[in-house]
Amino acid sequence: MASIFTVVWRRLLAPSEAEGNRARRRIQLDEAAAGSAFFLVLRKMRAPLIVLIVIYAVSVFGLTLIPGVDGQGRPWRMSFFHAFYFMSYTATTIGFGELPHSFTDAQRMWVTLCIYLTVIGWAYAVGTLLGLLQDRGFRQALAVRGFARRVRRIRHKYFLIA
Repeated sequence: MASIFTVVWRRLLAPSEAEGNRARRRIQLDEAAAGSAFFLVLRKMRAPLIVLIVIYAVSVFGLTLIPGVDGQGRPWRMSFFHAFYFMSYTATTIGFGELPHSFTDAQRMWVTLCIYLTVIGWAYAVGTLLGLLQDRGFRQALAVRGFARRVRRIRHKYFLIA
């Protein structure tokens, strides 16, 4: 009986190399599980982000294709830079107006359609994000990540007794 207590006491005070390696592997696995929260976000938000990128790309491309009129009444087409700039400040609701020239009715109709499409795209993205926040697996991954962070911050030696 004394030998059992001696073995247990030695293992508590001086864990073997193999036990130390196993503990390190367990911590690495926990860190991998904690990193899964980030990958869950990327996996769930992939489709909404692709939808938003496609909507904005089509919007910019459409603005470059629809002809406008400059100040002297000559036909003028937007460059990709101007179209991107216009869609950027429209998306952020800053609303500088129609730059660099007033839009034609066709351009205004296209921008109106693009605005409605982007609202739908953002609603899809926000809805997916809210659904992710309610997902049990995501919340569990966040909890594991927080626990692993708190354990890593412990600076003094400790023993786990199970």
